[in-house]
Amino acid sequence: MPAWIFTTSVAALKAFEAHPKFKNVSAVFACGLSLGEYSALVACGALSFEEALKLVERRSFFMEEATKLEQGTMAAVLGFDKNKLIEICNANGVQAANFNSLDQIVITGSTTKIHKVIPIIQEAGAKRVIPST
Repeated sequence: MPAWIFTTSVAALKAFEAHPKFKNVSAVFACGLSLGEYSALVACGALSFEEALKLVERRSFFMEEATKLEQGTMAAVLGFDKNKLIEICNANGVQAANFNSLDQIVITGSTTKIHKVIPIIQEAGAKRVIPST
């Protein structure tokens, strides 16, 4: 799946670049979150498509291997103070992993710990906590 997402992202970039309306538009800088970092590196010319695809494949392999060591999961926390969330995560052995916006932070950790911390975060006042399915 990651290779498919990466390939689709780069294909969308190439379609954008090929469109006559955008012929004079080029990436000056690029950024991406998680898997998106690889398509960003291709967009700004830091890596070729082939180099990035090899890295995406290796990343996928290592992530899959990590899941064999310990079952993990994640949950999106909406409408909750960042510092309070980090404090709760640290006290319960999970991590605040992706700060997607001011209103959404993704937490990760072992499945058991995430399921234990969700009610704590809800009771502390989060608007919503959405566990991964």
